[in-house]
Amino acid sequence: MMVPVVSGMVEIPSTTVFVDAGSGKYEVDIPHLYIAVRKAGTIIPPNPWAYPVGSEEYPTVKWYSSQHHTWDPKINPGGHTGEDLNVEVLPRGDIDRGQPAWSVADGVVSSVGYSAGWLGVVVVEHDDDGTPVWLRYAHLERDLMGVQVGDRVVAAQLLGTLGNYTGGDTGDHLHFDAALEPFEWNVYCDPSISWIDPVPVLRRHLDDQVIDAMLAKG
Repeated sequence: MMVPVVSGMVEIPSTTVFVDAGSGKYEVDIPHLYIAVRKAGTIIPPNPWAYPVGSEEYPTVKWYSSQHHTWDPKINPGGHTGEDLNVEVLPRGDIDRGQPAWSVADGVVSSVGYSAGWLGVVVVEHDDDGTPVWLRYAHLERDLMGVQVGDRVVAAQLLGTLGNYTGGDTGDHLHFDAALEPFEWNVYCDPSISWIDPVPVLRRHLDDQVIDAMLAKG
C-alpha cells in the first residue's frame, strides 16, 4: 500500500515499546532519532548531527547560552570553557531539570564520571569532518546516564537528563565544551588542554539560525 508523504526529515522522540517474545514481555527503549523520508528513486540522507538540547516542551530554539566566548583559559584564565545552555523561559533556575541531553553526532564515549560539584559527566569523541573532537556533556542526573566508557553512540542518542545543579548562579543547565584531545571528565580550565569553541563545530553541521537562537541572551 502506498502512503503519500513529503520528502524530508522526520523527528521521532524517544519512546519505549513492549515486545511479546513468547518467553515473556520485554521493554525496548528506542532513542530520540531522525529518519529520512524519500520519494521513490530519491535518497535523502539524514543529517548526521543533532542539537545537544531540546525537547517537545522546550524546543532547541528556546535555549540560550550564558557563557559564550569565555572558553579559552589561555586568554581568560578565570573564564569558563564552553557554553552553559539554559531554557530561555523566565524564571530560569530549576525549570531545566529533567530535560534531555543528546549526543550531537556519532562517536565513542571516552570518559564518564560523577561528583557533587559536576553531577554526571559524559565525554564523547566525535569526528568533525575528519578532525577528532572531544565534547563534554555535563551536569547530568547520575542515575539516568545510559552510557559507559567505550560505548558507541549515534547522533541524537539520549546521553542523560539535566540534574539538580547547585554549583553556580545559572540554575540547572547543560555544560557543553570541546577540545582537540582527550581529557578526563572532571578537568576544568586546564590551559594545557587544547580547548576550542564548540560553537563553530555545531555551525559546520547544523542550522545557523538555530545556533544563533541558542546563543542569544535572554
